[in-house]
Amino acid sequence: MKRYFFATIIIYLSSSINIYAQYSYTLKEYIKEALGKSYELKEAHLESAIEDARKRLATNYYVPTLTAIPGITYNRMFTQTSSNAFDTLNINEKSLHTELSQNTPLGSKIHFDYDVEKNSQEEQISFFNPEYSNSVSFGIDQPVSRGFLMNDRIFSIQSSRIEYMITQKRYHKERRNLILIFVETYWNLFLAQEDEHIKKEAYERALEQYKRTKEHIQKGILAAKEIYVVEESLLIFANNLEDARKRLADKKDAFLKYIFSHEKSIREIDVLDKPQETLVLSESEALLEKKLEKEYMDYQIIKLQVEESALALLLAKNQIRPQLDLNILLTATGINNSYTTSIDDMSEGRSYNAFFGITFSTPLTYSYLKGQKYTAEKRYEQSRFKEKAVMRDMSVLLRDRLRDVELRKKQYKRKKRIAYLAAKKLQSEEEKYKHGLSTLYDLVLFQRDVANARSDMNSSLVNWHISIDRVYELTGGLDAKYSLK
Repeated sequence: MKRYFFATIIIYLSSSINIYAQYSYTLKEYIKEALGKSYELKEAHLESAIEDARKRLATNYYVPTLTAIPGITYNRMFTQTSSNAFDTLNINEKSLHTELSQNTPLGSKIHFDYDVEKNSQEEQISFFNPEYSNSVSFGIDQPVSRGFLMNDRIFSIQSSRIEYMITQKRYHKERRNLILIFVETYWNLFLAQEDEHIKKEAYERALEQYKRTKEHIQKGILAAKEIYVVEESLLIFANNLEDARKRLADKKDAFLKYIFSHEKSIREIDVLDKPQETLVLSESEALLEKKLEKEYMDYQIIKLQVEESALALLLAKNQIRPQLDLNILLTATGINNSYTTSIDDMSEGRSYNAFFGITFSTPLTYSYLKGQKYTAEKRYEQSRFKEKAVMRDMSVLLRDRLRDVELRKKQYKRKKRIAYLAAKKLQSEEEKYKHGLSTLYDLVLFQRDVANARSDMNSSLVNWHISIDRVYELTGGLDAKYSLK
């Protein structure tokens, strides 16, 4: 019998643990876990990875390119002899063209070419046969007007680099926004738990007072009409408690969705950290102003967008200009008896050629290119105005948040004093009520004031905490504050 009893207890405890698991978090632990499971942050990271791949793909333009083109040609010719007979002549040609080219950031192309060709009347021929021709060429194509330092490919490379940097800035912005959301979610759960505790204490006190008042009425100590006052108070506190419990359930769901998005089992959550009453900004306002320009992500993003629009304007201006290219080509050709030394030791059949030329071209679609240039100019001006607007607003935003910190600090100190005075007033009113110097109605009002004052004090303390984090969200101090990588 005892053995069955213990087995029943073990099964019951096991099922209870699975359904009502208890989780406790410090603020730092919650932020780290929520960041690791954030879908929004993973999406932003993937966007950055995509732009990084595009950037790498675009920069392949500067990777040396090796091209090899082998060729085989077979010709069968018929020749008529003096006896009106036909002879056949088999001519085989084998060739190999190789080119190594390199594009440069100046818009130029440097190429090295090597060609080898074998002509033979034999049925079986090889590159190692003693008769063949070869040539070596070295050339440079350098634009000196349109295309110099900027063309479509160079713009694509620079633009992909800027877009990658923009996605990095957006990732950091999203990360900071999420940290601030997690901080607010954590403290909101703390507030909901504290408020539920305060409302529960007030309800229990009102219930006890209701029972005591009924006893006094039954004994004839109090008039029957006094029950209406305490019953109304009990109902009000009961409603407040139900509202507090609903808020607590909502805040728990908001807390859990960032760390247990796919879990449906019921959990009890406890926040271990309590808001501190001594808070200071670790840096002066002047230092925060200096860090703002570097750490404010909206400003960093608009600066990169201005840089990209400036490149687009440069490209549009280049496209409308006539193109002038300088071409240089040096070639050496010859016939050699050994394939392996054909480049180093050419025979008497060698020849050298040098070509210097200038290529001039001008676009015929002038009006279309001029329209593109006009559009690029206006977009560049637009981006510059946006940059100035962000520069104007970011300093104002920082000062506004610093003033908010001071305001929240003063409000908390006042709310704390109000809660202290409300508790003292309640004590005094209870003493007066014991001696018949106060009414039950006044006593109930003072009890409500105490509950509301305590809730307001906790709320103002949390708002003070969040206001400081909102400053750090602008100036990039959240990672250091919460020891995040």
